[in-house]
Amino acid sequence: PQIRATFPRGECRLHTGKPSRRPPLKVLERVQRAVGALPNDYGSLLAMRYVEGMSLAEIGEVLDRSPSAVKALLYRARLLARKVLRRAGLDPERILDEM
Repeated sequence: PQIRATFPRGECRLHTGKPSRRPPLKVLERVQRAVGALPNDYGSLLAMRYVEGMSLAEIGEVLDRSPSAVKALLYRARLLARKVLRRAGLDPERILDEM
């Protein structure tokens, strides 16, 4: 899965709506590759939640799952993402905390 995000004027907005400085392009590419390597569409799930800012209910509608099932899937996706990001030489706590 491809994660697409736009970064106007050097800022990005995650689901919090707070502007943050855009990370260097090389870091973004490494994160994208790592997240894209996640199995079971976990990358798409993380993108829906943190890039698109969709609620658990909205994601549930897309996936035909209950919000509680989406919450469990997101938990597993974040756990796996931490492992994958570490293997890619990135700091998963910093990256995921910024989400």
